[in-house]
Amino acid sequence: AWAAPSGDAYEQVTVREAKNQFIAEKIRRGIDVKASYEKILPHFVTKFGERTFATLSKTEIVAWLEERFPRPITHNTARQRVVTLSRWARKNKMLPRGVETEAEQTETKRVSETEVGIITADVFAQLLHYFRAQFPHYLAPLAIAGFCGLRRSEIHGQKWENINLESLQLRVTTAKKRTPANRLVPIAPAAVEWLKLCPNRTGPLCTNAAIDRIREIARAAKTDDGKSRFVPLPGNAFRHSCISHRVAQTGD
Repeated sequence: AWAAPSGDAYEQVTVREAKNQFIAEKIRRGIDVKASYEKILPHFVTKFGERTFATLSKTEIVAWLEERFPRPITHNTARQRVVTLSRWARKNKMLPRGVETEAEQTETKRVSETEVGIITADVFAQLLHYFRAQFPHYLAPLAIAGFCGLRRSEIHGQKWENINLESLQLRVTTAKKRTPANRLVPIAPAAVEWLKLCPNRTGPLCTNAAIDRIREIARAAKTDDGKSRFVPLPGNAFRHSCISHRVAQTGD
């Protein structure tokens, strides 16, 4: 079928060009690609960018996934992004139609069931003090994530103009599909005190990668003797949509 696709000719396009056209089409349709495709596909292009899409094999794609995204959840997310790209390439005659793509033949990893990690009030307080001193530009998303329980995408799309520190309310600026936007969320008094310490309280609350960077920094932070700075810090605590669910609402 690949050698003679029943007269259905396909174009010999490189992975780099296919990815660029795919992203351009998503943007034209108003789809935000920064937090999804643009986090995964550039790595795919780095590995296979100058290869024509039709020459990639299942074995090569699996090897790349294992090397670049060994953890089950990120592995499955990366695989899905590549599968979506390959299906788009097939639809747009960059791969033979009517034939399962090599990416589709790869398999997902089994994700073990684990308990949701909850950050304690003590550890959350340590995080707030640490980020205020070392990374003040991440203090606002950290405080909103911990005190208000917003989803990751909601935090990244939040604007300061919709945060009212006097009325103790936050109006969600953007929301996940099928989730109410423009809803009001109460702000704990403790959150107000931390938000008042944030610099430049205008415009966007943070960048699109803020929660990911907070997670990376917290995991990598060490004490002077080389031990993890934030203990106990659940291994999966930063993997969920928010850092915790309104930790320290009592004001701790």
